[in-house]
Amino acid sequence: MSPAAFVGYGYNWKNIRSISNQELQTYSPVVLIRTPNNPTVYYVDTVRRLKIPIPSETIFNAYGYQWNDVVYVNQEDLDAYFTADLVKESGSATVYQLENNTLHPFVSGDVFTSLGYSFNQVLTINSYHLGYFSRGEAIQ
Repeated sequence: MSPAAFVGYGYNWKNIRSISNQELQTYSPVVLIRTPNNPTVYYVDTVRRLKIPIPSETIFNAYGYQWNDVVYVNQEDLDAYFTADLVKESGSATVYQLENNTLHPFVSGDVFTSLGYSFNQVLTINSYHLGYFSRGEAIQ
């Protein structure tokens, strides 16, 4: 995420080579990261720089992930992601604010946008992951 992190991994700028966009598209994007010193695995949306911890092996498996898909990163790279605090389930219009492991549903899209939020900030998670969190009062 930064030149310092690049060097911190032991990479050398001289070894960078240019590839075509076509070749680049053959590589899978990184979606699962963790640091060597912490067992917590995070799902990341690299385009929006969002992360959310995956709280259990059951939820990890419910996504169909494989443990060899987890990429180890340094703390600096992990910290470069914002923790997602707006989530929704795929196929549902309900958006929740996630605060201290409690979901607070917005009563409507109008309320959501009137509070200055953007739907681009919302991370979609599966029903198992959503079910992990407690339910709180609605945001009106």
